[in-house]
Amino acid sequence: MNMRSTNIAVLFVFLVSLIWSAPAHAGEVYDRVMKSQTIRCGYISWAPYLIQNANTGEFSGLSYEYMEALGKELDLEIEWTEETGWGTFYEGLKAGRFDVMCVPIWRSGHRARHSLLSEPVYLNSMFAFVREDDNRFETLESLNVPDVTIAVFEGDITQVIRKQKYPEAHELAIVEMSGAASSLLSVADGKADAVIMAPGQVEIFNREADVKLKAAANGQQVRSFENVLAVPLHEFALKTLLDAGVMAFNRTDAYEDLIARFQPEFSSARIMYEGEQ
Repeated sequence: MNMRSTNIAVLFVFLVSLIWSAPAHAGEVYDRVMKSQTIRCGYISWAPYLIQNANTGEFSGLSYEYMEALGKELDLEIEWTEETGWGTFYEGLKAGRFDVMCVPIWRSGHRARHSLLSEPVYLNSMFAFVREDDNRFETLESLNVPDVTIAVFEGDITQVIRKQKYPEAHELAIVEMSGAASSLLSVADGKADAVIMAPGQVEIFNREADVKLKAAANGQQVRSFENVLAVPLHEFALKTLLDAGVMAFNRTDAYEDLIARFQPEFSSARIMYEGEQ
């Protein structure tokens, strides 16, 4: 075989490898949703996003109400299919066990590597919480020292934030399926000095806790996030469908009324669309 033939053969093999490495079933989830007229949801039981009644199995919460309204906007049924976790929902999407992560997640570059992310559903902020009697942290920068331990969830965005914003601090990584109370209790018990979290879970914890928590740095937020829905990588048609529904519903009075009931932890994403026609 001459050099030219060899080059052609190498190019052919390269092109074939590209074809085989491309997603073989891109659009498969969208097609299934359209055929069944149903979105199968992955979800996390995490107040006030979504709460499941232990006796009746019924759902409530901001994410539940939002998705049910979005389903009506899209003329699709919403099926709450599988409970998952903040750091593990990618696996359920990839395996096809559910179509959409329906408890909106914080948008980040890290999460965009694993799934397609929708237009913002709503906005919320998170803070660093410390023990109520701990007065060391007048600024957020004071958390970034070697003798401070910050509790985070393994594989979660809180772990990414700790590494990015507080690289000098130690980390107590907690398995997320153990629930929010475990990370909050680690601070109350002195195993960690701070935890990064939104206020809703802390308010619930403080109602019964002997050692209560407060926001560090006089309530200065660590970061504000756009909350978005996640769909499998390469499912661009499904993302486009959800984006259209989100942007349409988010412009309604019903949306504003829903978000108002969950303030101040959550706020409207309508500001993201100001100036659009």
